[in-house]
Amino acid sequence: MFDTVADMFGSDQIDAILERVSGTLSAAAVDGVFAGIIEKILGSVTELLTSPGETTAEALNAALGELGVAGIETFGGLLAQVCQEKEIDLIELQTWIGPQGVGKGALGDTLSWSERLFVREEDPGDFFRFLREEYELTDERVSALDGLRRRVPPALDDAILSIFLLLANEKSDTIFTGTGGIFHPRGGGGPRDRYRPYIAQYDVTGVIIKTGAMVESNWTNFLVTLELARSACYAAAGSPLSVTVDVWPRTVEQADYLDKHLIPAMREEGVKVRHWLMHIEPFDGETIAAMHRSGKRARDLYRVFGTLLQEVSRDPAVLGFEPRDFDILRVLGLKEASEEELSAKIDQIRTRGSEAVRRTALGLSARLREAMAEKISADDDDTRIIIAGLSDGIKTCLARVANRIESQARLDDLKMATVLFRLGVYYAETGLVALEMGSQLLPAGGRQESDGIGPQYESAINGVVTKLAEILSEGYDPENDTFRAFMKFITQLYLVRVSK
Repeated sequence: MFDTVADMFGSDQIDAILERVSGTLSAAAVDGVFAGIIEKILGSVTELLTSPGETTAEALNAALGELGVAGIETFGGLLAQVCQEKEIDLIELQTWIGPQGVGKGALGDTLSWSERLFVREEDPGDFFRFLREEYELTDERVSALDGLRRRVPPALDDAILSIFLLLANEKSDTIFTGTGGIFHPRGGGGPRDRYRPYIAQYDVTGVIIKTGAMVESNWTNFLVTLELARSACYAAAGSPLSVTVDVWPRTVEQADYLDKHLIPAMREEGVKVRHWLMHIEPFDGETIAAMHRSGKRARDLYRVFGTLLQEVSRDPAVLGFEPRDFDILRVLGLKEASEEELSAKIDQIRTRGSEAVRRTALGLSARLREAMAEKISADDDDTRIIIAGLSDGIKTCLARVANRIESQARLDDLKMATVLFRLGVYYAETGLVALEMGSQLLPAGGRQESDGIGPQYESAINGVVTKLAEILSEGYDPENDTFRAFMKFITQLYLVRVSK
């Protein structure tokens, strides 16, 4: 392993990179420069995978962390340099935070699609052809969607435009810090390629995440910093840079890097970073109001809830479950099946697998509610409301995971122990960090019947967009014809997006 990233590249090559980025480059050339940096650095870790002997996930993660620190030391000033070259003095940085299954991607796509139709005024015919092909919509469904679109007044009100300006404008990039790789900003030029990596890292990170661990924070901090610089290269000179980051910061270390290093360092270079933290939870408005009132008690409940989820993922007996309850392939009798055998049973996986997840989720929700009440005294209304919201929220998330199994047959979703562990890490750390950073809580769910389970899709899109309008336009009343027509259209658009 190189002592520094500078040693890896050589000072002459680093100078050449910095000089090239300072010039005028096409989007493809920009991608080429930054992909080259990441590939070069990842190459040193890939060598560990091919070296004699067994390399543990822990060792790989430690190596990534060291490279992240070294990468920030070498390329950390690149963002400020590009901003100065382009006379950018403001970065609007938005973060989407939420648990697995809450629907961040679907919400982002729905808003992006809507902005393309209503603000950029792209050809509706092209867009509906895309929906028809990608989501297998009938002509009748497309016609109904187009009818709802036509009912939206051409002059959108300021609240809707504010949402687009913050989260889905044509000058905004989106950085997806996915475990599979770093994805193209602005969807790689079109909605089909939104999640297409321009540089893959799964060969390295896959070994880590399969153990249930998160990729080392310093590596993620480095990638986000590098990606901000890449986005700045695309930006118009003299205009603010608008960037949305998916689930970052997600740890205390990442939050400290943003608040105590990146923002102050950019400020010293004459660039202000304004950070919006959009915190989406599968809760109803009443639960979120109770969390606002409760302060520290809400954070304590998050921590206890997350710890319980991690404990039950490791030892199902903690809440009275059997190991097979969280191993859906074993429930289906397919635990030892080959990939070929699984492919032959895909219909069974879709139907019985999704049913098994829903069934387990019902029991889990009830037992989590009881365990929470035992660990934290529920002697006030707000605590009882939050406990109910958390336990209902887990049903909502798992109902959406079940629907994904039904529509996509994603085998990773059948590993419920892993899903629950990740949800536990989210509530014990990521969600907790967001609360401590003063996040804007957005309701993306509703209350569930004690014996019922559902994905709460309509509650999600209505809750998030309405709350965003109220936050961004103080005193806004969503009870008007324009907003109602807009919500009817994007609700149906969102239902299309989550159908596949």
